[in-house]
Amino acid sequence: MIEALDWRDRLFTILNYLFLTLFALFCLFPFWLMVVASLTDDAVLRMSGYLPWARKWSLEAYRWVLAGQGVRVGYRVTVFVTLLGTFLSLLIMSGLAYVMSLKRFKGRNAIAFYVFFTMIFIPGIIPWFITMRMLGLYENLAALDVTLSAAELAEIDRIAPRGAAAGTRYPEAMMGFVDR
Repeated sequence: MIEALDWRDRLFTILNYLFLTLFALFCLFPFWLMVVASLTDDAVLRMSGYLPWARKWSLEAYRWVLAGQGVRVGYRVTVFVTLLGTFLSLLIMSGLAYVMSLKRFKGRNAIAFYVFFTMIFIPGIIPWFITMRMLGLYENLAALDVTLSAAELAEIDRIAPRGAAAGTRYPEAMMGFVDR
């Protein structure tokens, strides 16, 4: 049986929808600003800052990004790792699930404990990412097979101390966006 809503219930529902709509708009607004900024002319962006709507549209930022090899290499590595990782994960997990489903398998409980334990206590992925970026192995297939001890990391820091590399990484036109 469906009961008719009185005016208080309707008001509560309307206020809920209004609040959730405003909350969603506030959450999406920063993403909108980034999309508009990426499509705004460089000079207008420098002069006016981030605006909800571009005064002068431009695809120059996308041309600049796509002119280099970084995006292509990054996507190539991403697709390779995704396809190979998915295939290998399915292969290993299917075999593991089959073995764990057999009641007569003697090591079943030990394997289940190992699987559940590693699911709960995930090793730090953030330090791994920072280390790979510091060593220049970010978006590089060689990074998948690099494991360094603390002594090796100390040796790398000794050979190439922080700030040893000189020069700008990006063209001068783009360096205007840094540290404004």
